[in-house]
Amino acid sequence: MSSTIKLNSGHEMPILGLGTYLTKSQQMDEVLPEAIKTGYKLIDTAFAYGNQEGIGMTIGKLIEEGKIKRDNLFIETKIWNTMHTYERAKEAINENLRQLNLPYVDLMLIHYPMAVKPGDAMFPLDDYGKVIEGDGHFTEVWRALEDAVAEGKVKSIGISNFNHKQIERLLAIAKIKPAVNQIEMHPYLQQQKLREFCKEKNIAITAYG
Repeated sequence: MSSTIKLNSGHEMPILGLGTYLTKSQQMDEVLPEAIKTGYKLIDTAFAYGNQEGIGMTIGKLIEEGKIKRDNLFIETKIWNTMHTYERAKEAINENLRQLNLPYVDLMLIHYPMAVKPGDAMFPLDDYGKVIEGDGHFTEVWRALEDAVAEGKVKSIGISNFNHKQIERLLAIAKIKPAVNQIEMHPYLQQQKLREFCKEKNIAITAYG
């Protein structure tokens, strides 16, 4: 079995990746070298994880020491819900690159389809404890991601936690088709209909459990 799949963007993506959710920045100097030594090439992170600077520092050190080449890694990150306007999404793209200390990433996703109120809080709540919706839309984020591809900042772009109706809405305006939809998927949540829909649209599925 091949160790990679070819995305609709034309780029190869490893079929197995290291998820870094809940791994702290200061742990990366220990975690990443061991993971890469073991054979991991895909490193999955996100702005919301708060660990991108640690990943960037560690990868930079490994490259400088000649232990890995940038071209041999597949770095994947995501844009958070508070950045769902075109201008904020462009800021988020640049901030992800700054934190990772990289000129480009291999894949950047819209973390969730819903927009929430921008600000310092990841989940801004009203007086009743409900999340405050934002004024943006994931189609605006997609335009910013398409521009980032043209600018050489991102090789492939995709989505995360999107259902088939949201994907159809995106496909209606997209110049570049999503390469990936990252979703929760495991034996207790098999997502058969969504998997079939994405296969029909030539959108690769990546799973988290």
